Amino acid sequence: MIINQVTAINVDFLENPDCFRRWYEKMPSYRQKKIDAFKPAPSKKLSLGAGILLYMGFKELGLEKAEIEFGKNDKPLIKGNSEIYFNLSHSGSMAVCAISDKNVGIDIEENKKFSEKLINYIYNEKETNYIKGIALDQKNENKMFTKLWTMKESLMKYDGTGLSMGPSSIIIDMENESFSLKKGVKFENVFFTSYELLDYQVSVCSEYDCFSEQIKIYRGEELLL
Repeated sequence: MIINQVTAINVDFLENPDCFRRWYEKMPSYRQKKIDAFKPAPSKKLSLGAGILLYMGFKELGLEKAEIEFGKNDKPLIKGNSEIYFNLSHSGSMAVCAISDKNVGIDIEENKKFSEKLINYIYNEKETNYIKGIALDQKNENKMFTKLWTMKESLMKYDGTGLSMGPSSIIIDMENESFSLKKGVKFENVFFTSYELLDYQVSVCSEYDCFSEQIKIYRGEELLL
């Protein structure tokens, strides 16, 4: 059975202290520690929101008792289960979760304007020229640079290397949503699926050329305890 699921949630409902506490108490110890490690309240809410999405996804798959372990570069995995993979991300006030029967990486970013310094660090000349050449206006350019960043980040998370891979070493052909690497490392049968969610860009990197047609969005009122 193919399992490809992307879910999202706006974490603003966790501003309610009682709701935050009740959901926090449902989280496994590793997630609680992750939440506790964040100092700003918005970051705590985002981390808890990501945990809620994973909780709901596992519940749907009958994996309520699944234990999490950390593999290469601390990428989280389900202990003793090589059939289900997941990845989490959050930005702004949104958290997302991807669950699949194959390795997966996901990233979400709120649309933003990239400084020239950051553009030169993250993107190569070909990518920058492509975006600046077809962008209709500044808003459209911001969206495209943000989308490209989520694609690179989702690949780095898919591989489990994170930023150590180096975003500028990933060369993405946005027109065909394919990529190559400067370092000569090859990935076979790896694809991107991108989504626009409100004022956010979301990208999933997986072995499926079309991961999921849409994102399932949980409403805060559905999750009030």
